[in-house]
Amino acid sequence: MASCLFFYFIGGTYIKKPEIIALITLGIASLLFIIAFAVSRSLERLAEVNRNKTEFIKIVSHQLRAPLTNIRWSIEFLMSRRKDKLSVEKENEYFGLIKENSERLENLLSDLLIVDRLRDESFFRYKDTVNFIDIIKEVIKDYQFLSKASNIEIVTKIIDQTVNVYGNKLLLEIALEKIFKNAIIFNKSGGKTEISLTRYPRYITVAVKDEGPGIPKSDRKYIFQRFFRGPKAFHTQTQGTGLGLYIARAIILKHGGTIWYRTKEGQGTVFYFSLPTIK
Repeated sequence: MASCLFFYFIGGTYIKKPEIIALITLGIASLLFIIAFAVSRSLERLAEVNRNKTEFIKIVSHQLRAPLTNIRWSIEFLMSRRKDKLSVEKENEYFGLIKENSERLENLLSDLLIVDRLRDESFFRYKDTVNFIDIIKEVIKDYQFLSKASNIEIVTKIIDQTVNVYGNKLLLEIALEKIFKNAIIFNKSGGKTEISLTRYPRYITVAVKDEGPGIPKSDRKYIFQRFFRGPKAFHTQTQGTGLGLYIARAIILKHGGTIWYRTKEGQGTVFYFSLPTIK
């Protein structure tokens, strides 16, 4: 406003026609607005990059340090007790700890590699006709053990017929796994994780529902961002990286779909995503 008034009065000194003065003032105001908008967006992007960098360092350092420390102490204990007669159960306990932490490291590196590849268009090049019902069945089968260990009941509501989509089967399976796994680990003990599929003429909608604590209002706008983990998730599920929903969203969008959710604190969350179908 100050700039517009300044140029208006300056222009009035040298230019007699008010129309020309108004046009010049509007042009200068538009230019200043564009510059201000560009600077503002640049600052927002810098702030986002800085936040992602901070979250990345915090999460990755924690995720790397914890399993590596567990592995090191387990190996040192086993080596120091080589001459002692450890029970088979005790040895299996420490070997199991080593295996579990090795898998944690593997999962972290896998997520980081996927995030890096998401920027490469060739990563989504290989597509074919895929029956999405088969993907759902495979994911449920893979997570039966985790659901039983977490005391979570899996409920399915899917049609028993072929539902074809055009896409990369491995990537679509990864996207569903990320959503489905969250519905198990962030559920309440003894709760249910429900997965359903609704077919429409040109697309399908998949819903994954849990009975967990829900997503706090303060966290909802960040839920699909990289490395974001809410305070509740960070304290209750230390193994997460904050990349699961970001990866799922990127894969679904690359397949021409959409993803959204509905949540209510204390009553659970439902994640939905849609994908175009083919005959």
